[in-house]
Amino acid sequence: MKTYASFALAFFFRPAGAALFGRLGDRVGRRPVLITVIVVMSAATTPIGVLPTCAAVGALAPWLLTLLHVVQGLSGGGELGGAVSMTTEFAPPGRRSLYGSCQSFTVALGLLGGAGVAAPPATVLSETQLGSWPGGCRSC
Repeated sequence: MKTYASFALAFFFRPAGAALFGRLGDRVGRRPVLITVIVVMSAATTPIGVLPTCAAVGALAPWLLTLLHVVQGLSGGGELGGAVSMTTEFAPPGRRSLYGSCQSFTVALGLLGGAGVAAPPATVLSETQLGSWPGGCRSC
């Protein structure tokens, strides 16, 4: 349940990120804000792969993960809106709807691809096998 709460917290920060970065995009320009948001998302995503385990740092590990998810949520909220706005603004006349819809379509494709990669191991492996990956921790 705590794992789901960590992900849910990130989604609650998306509207705040959209408001913050959307306002910045209107004032500074969409391109620099979009580049900043992508860098922030990358800076929050990369450390997730090298976070210390619960065995190494105890209860600090899930707190660090949650903090990185919050940063991802903030930047994700700004990234989607900024990318769609910039894509439609620079699209040729008569093609704005198509260009704008491509952003949402590719997000859906990414989710589908992730589910496609996760489904086979989840159906073939037992719960014990799935929980035995090196970064896993049942005590946190």
